Amino acid sequence: MKNSYNLLILNNCPSFYKINLYNEINKKRKIFVIFLGLSDQVVIEENFKELIQFDYYILHNFQLEKRNFFSSIISFFRLISKIKFEKIIYGGYIEPEFLILSFLSKKSKNILQTESAFEAKTVGLKMVIKKILLSRYKYAIVSGRRHKEVLLDIGFSGDIRVSKGVGIIKKQEPIKKNANNPLRFLFIGRLIKIKNVERIINVFNSNKLPLTIVGIGEQIDFLKSIAHDNITFEGFIDNERINNYYNSHDVFILPSLIEPWGLVVEEALHFGCPILLSENVGSLPELLEDYNTGVRFNPNDELDIQNAIEKMISNFDFFAQNVKQFDIEKRDLHQINSYLF
Repeated sequence: MKNSYNLLILNNCPSFYKINLYNEINKKRKIFVIFLGLSDQVVIEENFKELIQFDYYILHNFQLEKRNFFSSIISFFRLISKIKFEKIIYGGYIEPEFLILSFLSKKSKNILQTESAFEAKTVGLKMVIKKILLSRYKYAIVSGRRHKEVLLDIGFSGDIRVSKGVGIIKKQEPIKKNANNPLRFLFIGRLIKIKNVERIINVFNSNKLPLTIVGIGEQIDFLKSIAHDNITFEGFIDNERINNYYNSHDVFILPSLIEPWGLVVEEALHFGCPILLSENVGSLPELLEDYNTGVRFNPNDELDIQNAIEKMISNFDFFAQNVKQFDIEKRDLHQINSYLF
C-alpha cells in the first residue's frame, strides 16, 4: 500500500531555510519532500539530516549539477510511483524531472513555487514555450510582488499566492545595542561578480567608513587586493556565529546586480540593522519599502551608493526605529499559510 500525503514538495537542495519552512508546514499538512541533490551554490548544514522533521528523500547524494539526467528521471519516477499525494508543489519549472511530472500529473494538482523576479523579457518562440510550461499549473506561490509581476507578464492565469519569503531563517535573540560612531557597515554573501562587492569596496575606499565583508568566493583574492585598511574580510562564518556580526554592526548593505530575494536581508532586520539595498533585490518592496527600513540605490552607480550611505547616516535613528516594527514571526506565519492547500 502506498504512503499517502497531503503535499508532495519538490526542491533542488536541502538548504537550512527550506528545511525550517517545511518543518513548520509539516505540523499542519502531511508532506513528503524530494530533494534532487546537494549543491555548493546554497548553504547546506553539515548536520541537515538531523534537522529534518518530515518524510523526505534525496535523489542524489552529490552535486546535483553532475547528475545524469536520464538516470535521474528514471529514479525520480520510480520514487514517485511509491507514494500517493493530493497536490504537488514544484520548486521551479525548468528541472527536467519537475517539467515532465507537470505534464503527466493533473493540472489541478500542480502548484508552482517560484522565486524569479528579474527574468528578461522574452518574445517569440521562447515566450510561447514558457507559456506552455506555465499552463500546467493551477496555482502559484511567489515570494513577493515583483515575482508575481513576472508571472502576470508571461500571462499566467492561475491563482497566485504571495508568500513574502523563500524560507525561514534561524532566529537567535538579538541583543540591544547602541549605534557605533562611526556607523559600521556589513555585507554577507558569496564573493562573486553578480554580488557587485567590488563596487561597494570602491565606495568605502573613498569614504573610509568601516565595512566588514563576510563570505568566500571566486573573487576573494581580487577584492582583498583592492580594499583599503578600513575594510575587513572575515571569510566564511557558519550560521551559529553569524548573529555576532549582525549584533556588532549597524547597517547591512546588499549591492547585488541581481538578487531574486535576499534571505540575508531578513536576517539583518531580525537583528535590528537598517538596510541599504540595490534596487535589483527582489525583496525590496516587502522588506524595505513596506516598513521604510532603509535606502535603495542603483548598484551600477557609485555616486548613488555614496548618496544612499549619507542618507542612512543622516537618518539612522529613524530607520532603526522602523526596523523594530518588522515582525518576522508574523511574516513567517503568513509564509507557512501560503503553502497550506
